[in-house]
Amino acid sequence: MNYKGTILYLGISLNVILLVIAIWLVYREDKVYTHVFETEQGYGYAIVDHGHILIKQAFIPAVTKERAFCTKQDAEKTARLVLKKLNDHQNPAVSEPELKALGIDLDCQK
Repeated sequence: MNYKGTILYLGISLNVILLVIAIWLVYREDKVYTHVFETEQGYGYAIVDHGHILIKQAFIPAVTKERAFCTKQDAEKTARLVLKKLNDHQNPAVSEPELKALGIDLDCQK
């Protein structure tokens, strides 16, 4: 292969590599998702965006005492509500009436 052929081959190869990288960047999934985790008292949740924790909630929001979620399902339901609010460009704060509407047990340490 001569010098011009080598340069042409390298140029085409570089363009193909750049095209593949560009397609990957456009179509990759940078998901925002919820993650439920166990605590000593129960459960909590996190909202994760591009691998970075946006919100970490180890306690039930909107209640006066620091209480963990009683069940994994309660934490997941609340996390999904917060994520929906974020996706709808709303304030992610959760109120006690919203928690009650979701059926969240606010005092499982009875």
